[in-house]
Formats: sequence, structure tokens, C-alpha cells
Amino acid sequence: MQLIDNLRGSHSRTLRNVVWALLACLLLAPALAMRFTREVDWDAIDFVFAAILLGTIGIACECAPRLSAPPVVRALLVIGTLAAVCVIWADAAVGIFD
Repeated sequence: MQLIDNLRGSHSRTLRNVVWALLACLLLAPALAMRFTREVDWDAIDFVFAAILLGTIGIACECAPRLSAPPVVRALLVIGTLAAVCVIWADAAVGIFD
């Protein structure tokens, strides 16, 4: 039984690392794009705003597995957070709700 728990912990740790690495890559993508094109023009505030939004996704992915709720509720928490972040990001980018 302890072996199964250890395997779950290892898998969980790997998944957490992959999620945080993907979020970091998403944050670094505009910085890299700014080197090659003038179409992407972010300043420090844009990066801070993006870091907060992406961090929110990361925190939701960290906290959801720790809930004692059924897996469906945990999945809905992460999906809801992703949807909220996408709506906020789209509104900040093009002003959907103005």
C-alpha cells in the first residue's frame, strides 16, 4: 500500500512540475516574441498582470487535489478557474465588456 502511495506522490509531483513549467513558458512567450516582432509590445505591468493570472491557474491546480471533495468537483474548480482567467485575459486584451 505504501508503494502505491509513493507512486501517486511521484506522479502528482511530476504533474505539478509540468503545470508550473507550462505556465512559466506561457509567461516567457511574449518576452521572446518581443525580441523578434514589434507586434508584441508589453511593459512591466503587462508581465505582472499575466504573472498574477497564470499564478492563479497554478494555485488552483495546486489546491484542487488537496480538497476532500470528489474528483469531479476538483476538476470543475480547475476548469472554472481557467475559464475565469481566459475571460479576464480577453477583456484586458481587447475590452470585450466595455
